Amino acid sequence: MGLRFRRSLTLCKGVKLNFGKTGMSISTGVKGFRQTYNLNTGKKTTTVGLPGTGLFYTTTEGGKKKENKEKNMQLNYEVPCATHSSENNYVPVVSANQPVSETKIETKIIEVPVPPLQEKLTYDDIKNIFRVADEKIDWFEILSSEKPTDDLFNKDAWSYLHSVALKVCQGDIDTYLKVIQDVNPFEDLLDYASDFNFGTDESTEMHIEFKPVENIVDESDNELYNDFICGCAIRAARDTFALLPLETVFVDVEHKSKKLISVKIDRVSFERIKFSYSDPSEIIEKYRIKN
Repeated sequence: MGLRFRRSLTLCKGVKLNFGKTGMSISTGVKGFRQTYNLNTGKKTTTVGLPGTGLFYTTTEGGKKKENKEKNMQLNYEVPCATHSSENNYVPVVSANQPVSETKIETKIIEVPVPPLQEKLTYDDIKNIFRVADEKIDWFEILSSEKPTDDLFNKDAWSYLHSVALKVCQGDIDTYLKVIQDVNPFEDLLDYASDFNFGTDESTEMHIEFKPVENIVDESDNELYNDFICGCAIRAARDTFALLPLETVFVDVEHKSKKLISVKIDRVSFERIKFSYSDPSEIIEKYRIKN
């Protein structure tokens, strides 16, 4: 199941609009060859691989370079002297503002901090991913009022939602995708998943693809890892239903060119589920698309 995008957003077959921690990007290409352009940094990533094998090669070009910290700090801190050899963990330093001819060689111990090991997610952590979700937006209520009916509702947010409410209620697909871009409902999911892609040709459904973040769950524990993938898929569907008046949400999860999950979720039965007391794998199994 591939994503389908509207030409009115200048997105067509083979072109995807992506959302991630580094901002938005555009992806082009086909299976086995894909290029991604980050709209925020200008970085271009090219991936070449053999579909279905998990083998791929990635190169990166361009992008905004990070500032040279050493260069920016040399007027305020002591810097190493390149002409003097060091022994063990002793490094010679000289004052940056001191003439070379008057320099006195000193030694200082440099302590390199050891980064803490990344803790893996537990089942309790995974439960917290899908058992909460964004609050549902009542588009017809927003359309009928220019001011928030609840004092706790942000006025600027209400004003924005009111400006697009008519088209959302009319099922305008371009507005659906614009709302996803502007509201960014999956921002709090980016710690667990990335490369979100959205698309549809029908006003009653939305197709979502994403990839799980690596190395945060013990992948050798198949049951736990499957719960993690399913939990992320559930949360993505819940937040999408909360944001837009859809009847159906399709979710695909891929990892290293391998399809892990492909589900078709209908709103009516999905909203009856008591997520606080349900197992993520059992929920997803009900909606899995059979090959």
